[in-house]
Amino acid sequence: MTPDVRKIDKKDITFSDAITAVRRLCWKDVFQHPPFATGVEKLPRLFRLTLLDYLSRAP
Repeated sequence: MTPDVRKIDKKDITFSDAITAVRRLCWKDVFQHPPFATGVEKLPRLFRLTLLDYLSRAP
């Protein structure tokens, strides 16, 4: 589950929540591999998590 789902205490997970979770996993994987890993590691942890949240959401 994505942090958004837990924040608002949903009882049911929607398709949008599932897509967000998949996008989050994909972006997290991108950030962990070069050439992005070295630049991303320099960012503060809270900023990285915020960036990951925004990139994971549907447009």
